[in-house]
Amino acid sequence: MAELSKTDCDALKRCIEMARTYPNRSEQIDWKIEYDGWQATARFCAYLCQSRNLRLEIQEFPPCWLLDADDVEGPAFKRKPQAAKLLRRLLAAGLSQYEPDPIRALAAAEKLQAAE
Repeated sequence: MAELSKTDCDALKRCIEMARTYPNRSEQIDWKIEYDGWQATARFCAYLCQSRNLRLEIQEFPPCWLLDADDVEGPAFKRKPQAAKLLRRLLAAGLSQYEPDPIRALAAAEKLQAAE
């Protein structure tokens, strides 16, 4: 897998922490870390968190699933173009594609930028 940036690692750590608070997930996360490794488990947790926080339906694309911000090919009904648009906003704000709660992270970044 590709090398992760410090920003991505920080976001993925927060994804694991958040996903552990979901019912019946902490034991699953421990198991996945042991058998699948930290990075694969953290990406799984990013999917759990983003899907929940963005209120996505099963198989709709969260930003963490995209290869990059131009990854829009495929069925539109799975919200891939919307995920790419959100990913572009995250990256432009200096945030990670793995933010556990992308909308909240963007709001906080915009508030911070406005205060500067």
